[in-house]
Amino acid sequence: MLLSSLTPPQLFRLYESGQIERTQLHEAMASHARRLIGEMEEEYRNPIAATLERMRNRLAAARLGTAPWRTSPAGSPLRAGGGAGFSSGVAALECPSS
Repeated sequence: MLLSSLTPPQLFRLYESGQIERTQLHEAMASHARRLIGEMEEEYRNPIAATLERMRNRLAAARLGTAPWRTSPAGSPLRAGGGAGFSSGVAALECPSS
C-alpha cells in the first residue's frame, strides 16, 4: 500500500489501529504537506490558471453532488442559487422592529 496516496484521516486511522508505525505516519504526512505546499506555490506563480482549476473542480463537485458549499449549516441541501451567495451576493437580513 502506498501511504503517500492516502488522506490524513485514513493515515491516522491506520496509525491508531496499529497497522503503521509512527515514523511511517510522519513520512506520509510530510509527503502530503510537500504536495500541498507545491500546490500553493503553483497557485502563487499562476493565479489565473489556479482560479480556473478551482472553478472546474467546484463545477465537477457540484455535478457529483459532493459540493460542501452547497449545503446549509444544518446539512440540508440548498436550492439552486439559494443561500450560498452565488446568485445575488446579498443576503436578506431581518431587522427587529423598534
